[in-house]
Amino acid sequence: MGFDPTLLARRTADEAHRSIGQVRKGSGAPYITHCDAVAGLVRQHGGTFSMIEAAFLHDTLEDTPLTENDILEMFGPAVLDLVKAVTSISKPEDGNRATRKAIDLKHYASGDARAQTIKLADIVDNLSDISTLDPKFAEVYIWEKYQLARALSKGHSELREQAIDLCLKHIKELGLSAD
Repeated sequence: MGFDPTLLARRTADEAHRSIGQVRKGSGAPYITHCDAVAGLVRQHGGTFSMIEAAFLHDTLEDTPLTENDILEMFGPAVLDLVKAVTSISKPEDGNRATRKAIDLKHYASGDARAQTIKLADIVDNLSDISTLDPKFAEVYIWEKYQLARALSKGHSELREQAIDLCLKHIKELGLSAD
């Protein structure tokens, strides 16, 4: 069995998230469990090493002290570009939540198929523990993820379908309309 080049990305993500004490909301599980799940989905759906590395690192720029330069030096420009493509770009000063999410949706939708596949894997895993969210927030969150999954038309088709189906399932459970 050969060396897995994605292991450094996993270790880097784990250390970065642990350095700020970040855990999964609701469950309190180590944050790396989410990164593992996203990277696993990307791997299952034919992701390249760069995609899997970026999947492990997908939340580091917005959540941890890790910088773009850190990622560039450790993993190169291809991984950095993917991480940036799946990192939200909106800022609080851009406006209310709806405005910020619209900015981010446009950014994510402009990503290539690789970036969109990573983002879809992120959506699928985040929806897997939606029951830990406050019900009122869950309504807003699920609707946002539904709109986003629909916009990620270049991503892996099976992951996109899975993300949309999960959203519709939760929308139905909450008694909402998908229209």
